Amino acid sequence: MKNKKQEILDYLISQASSGNTPSIREICEAVKLSSPATVHKHLRDMEMEGIISTTGKSRGIKVKKGLWINIVGTIAAGRPIEVEEKDMGELELPHRAFAASGEIVALKVEGNSMVDAHICNGDYAIIRKQTIVENGEIAAVTIDDEGTLKRFVSDKNWIKLEPENDHFKPIFLSREAIDRKGNQINVFGKLVGIVRKYR
Repeated sequence: MKNKKQEILDYLISQASSGNTPSIREICEAVKLSSPATVHKHLRDMEMEGIISTTGKSRGIKVKKGLWINIVGTIAAGRPIEVEEKDMGELELPHRAFAASGEIVALKVEGNSMVDAHICNGDYAIIRKQTIVENGEIAAVTIDDEGTLKRFVSDKNWIKLEPENDHFKPIFLSREAIDRKGNQINVFGKLVGIVRKYR
């Protein structure tokens, strides 16, 4: 079932394709909301996420062509590599390319340890920045400032970073060794999509 924010966006896109820009009242009627304040909140959220732009005037809502996502560096799909956040340009994706909220960035994948999860060398991993992921989710993880993209599995005694390629071995990190050596293990974010560019 769609949430109201998605309903509003779908309505704006359908109206834009017909050359129309609806008013707040028309949006309320279209998505069956009685409160203009709720519509304004969803529009503010979409503007902050770069989905729309507004002029502050009636009928001043413009749906942007696509989502622009910053490419902030590379991530290893193999042995961890040194992490260096840098501006590598932007990716433009359709609004419905994937369902994710929060701060979204892209990392260029280097290596083939995740090919069985259909993540290949040269792909762009779309990452939602967050510090916690569920067991079994694919995440961008840093180990002492070296980053890797792996399936994240943990319990009270260890953390395992699991590849999706039989030619690569999992990375096991005992929590005792982490504490003793002072290693810094951090989740950078959760994988929410993959973009592949064909030449």
